[in-house]
Amino acid sequence: MGVPRLFPWLVSTFPKAVKRFQEGETTVNVDNLYIDAPSLLHAAAQLVHNYGTGKRILYPYKNWSAKAKQTQVCKVFFESIVQVTNIVIPRKVLYIGIDGPAPFAKMIESRSRRFISARNREQTGDSEAFDSASLTPGTLFMLELTKYVHTAIRKKIMESGSGWKDINVYFSSPMVPGEGEHKCLTYIRKLPRYVSENESHCIYGPDGDLIMLALAAHLPNVMLFREDQYSLGYYHLLDMGLVRQGLPKVLGQLRSIDQEMRSLSEASDDFILAGFFVGNDFLPKIQMFMFLEDGLELMLATCTRISNGGTGPALTVKGRISHEGFTRFVEELARREIIYIADQARIPPLDPRFKNETLLRHMVPPSSPGAKPTLNMGAYRADYYAKSHVDVTSSDEVKNMCIDYLRSIVWVFRYYVHGLPSWRHHYNYHYAPLMGDLAQTLARMSSDEFEDLYTFKQDSPFPQFVQLLLVLPPSSAGLLPKPFHKLLQNPESPLVKNGYYPKTFKIDFEGKTKEHMGVTLLPYINVDDVFDAYTPINSKLKNTYVRNTIGRPEMFRYDPDYFASYTSDYGNIDRMQVRKHIL
Repeated sequence: MGVPRLFPWLVSTFPKAVKRFQEGETTVNVDNLYIDAPSLLHAAAQLVHNYGTGKRILYPYKNWSAKAKQTQVCKVFFESIVQVTNIVIPRKVLYIGIDGPAPFAKMIESRSRRFISARNREQTGDSEAFDSASLTPGTLFMLELTKYVHTAIRKKIMESGSGWKDINVYFSSPMVPGEGEHKCLTYIRKLPRYVSENESHCIYGPDGDLIMLALAAHLPNVMLFREDQYSLGYYHLLDMGLVRQGLPKVLGQLRSIDQEMRSLSEASDDFILAGFFVGNDFLPKIQMFMFLEDGLELMLATCTRISNGGTGPALTVKGRISHEGFTRFVEELARREIIYIADQARIPPLDPRFKNETLLRHMVPPSSPGAKPTLNMGAYRADYYAKSHVDVTSSDEVKNMCIDYLRSIVWVFRYYVHGLPSWRHHYNYHYAPLMGDLAQTLARMSSDEFEDLYTFKQDSPFPQFVQLLLVLPPSSAGLLPKPFHKLLQNPESPLVKNGYYPKTFKIDFEGKTKEHMGVTLLPYINVDDVFDAYTPINSKLKNTYVRNTIGRPEMFRYDPDYFASYTSDYGNIDRMQVRKHIL
């Protein structure tokens, strides 16, 4: 779900930082261009296979073979990359990042979407429909895409007048661990500081979290480039350097910045933490924010109030969440919790499925004419936590849930500001704690207990086939090699016996405002169970599958003194003058 209304807020708050233009009107030159490529890949697949936002009546690829459609997806995808580079022209570096094996917290969200897609295909009876789970690392589709891009990059560099001859082209394939946008930022972080601070950077992608990543780079000259989602052929270019300079005023921290008590980077970190608290892709939304369209504004107003002109506690200090500042922040928000939740009962649901029975049965009728109904918070609290199988009479159960949520907030913040702290970490509940309980938990924590939230186990990225076992529904088992099919489909499989691949599941829409916000009530998978089932099968395969290997980013560069013959399933190049370096 991400931060609601983040981009519109940015446009209205920093109009001078936003340039909107039509394709063909202008070009922009930058030193380094980074393309978060998954959005382009999904758009290409939707166009060729006619589903999702790409669905249309006239479907030119209808009678094409599966192989021809696959190649066409790759072609459209790469043409989209070239189109971006024709508008934002890199002088030194083009970095193309595709999602590789993801952190487990991201897989949980992916698993939910894939199970829902599979159920939709089953309900419509369209067994021939394209399985979008094919766009997951480790599938044959993604292996073929990698091969195609390897060839296409070489051809583009060799193409006369393409402009790619003078730059380093980096490609982080689906075999390289990490999400595409985070791989781009990892590259930026590894640059020498004197280089990154003195060069211009532009990140392409439609996701709102790129706004947070651009701020997390802590650099003066970063731009974001994205399509206008409402006007075909129009684009937005955002100067995130200007936004970075303007955030202290928004957060009420001008005085502390002017007096050099705080830095622009710390102000950016405060904004990132406040934004992710109201919504992010890794945690369920806190109930009091469910109907809140101006949630970001509330977060920022709360930051300003506790900051007191820059003299009060801030949310972050030197790249770490402040115990004092964050506790004050959550306590301020918790004071409004009963009002915000009770107000949700007064708004008629747009869909009967969204009716919040848990809330409505604890609303107390008004005691006098003209008065509003009130909420029996104690009774509601008990019922709300029961949905997570948490007993409110056990203070430890509520505390453990709150600590899990707080540790996950730390995980999200560190992931964006410093890099991934743990591959395996995830939140263990389908619902968020209530704000009042989060505030109490924080207030009662000692400094050592708060610091313990930063403790994560050092672990490694998942092999691609393990990720597929973690996210695929049984109907998509064919995306794995045949020896693994039984793990998802055979009743005797230990994973099936543990209930990890249910044939039916519920989606809880209670108290939601949109269908995509429904909570998919799938059982959480124990990663160790999956590894235990995967390892003996994989050991017999003797690592024969290239698509199940952990790769490294590659750099392609034109070399006038180098000549070679290049052959591939997607074209041959005689007298090729492109060297590939594995990083």
